[in-house]
Amino acid sequence: MINDTQVRDLITTEIPRMAIDLSLLKDNSSICRAMACFADYTCYAIQDHDIDEVLACFDTAYELLSDGSETVKNTVINVYVNSVSRLVECTQTVEDHVRMKFMRLFGEEYFSMIYASNP
Repeated sequence: MINDTQVRDLITTEIPRMAIDLSLLKDNSSICRAMACFADYTCYAIQDHDIDEVLACFDTAYELLSDGSETVKNTVINVYVNSVSRLVECTQTVEDHVRMKFMRLFGEEYFSMIYASNP
């Protein structure tokens, strides 16, 4: 099980380009800040059409969601999925296979968020 103190290390191992960004965060123990930084990075990769990097980010986020503690899972859903879904769903330039992979990995969480906020 991945706990909140292991999130940065996992992201940095899987997405080496994130190492500098994550090291610049002031609060080393904040999983929310690390996840927000990771979500921002994924959004920039989507906007730059860096498909390989986007898919690697999705896989890493899914690993955190699948193998993480409850705190990690909740943070992935509330920070990562919430942030990235806005771009994936609202931007016309997102490739269909990127959108489909996002929905395949995070669709259940995404729809739960939508239905929870719109009863």
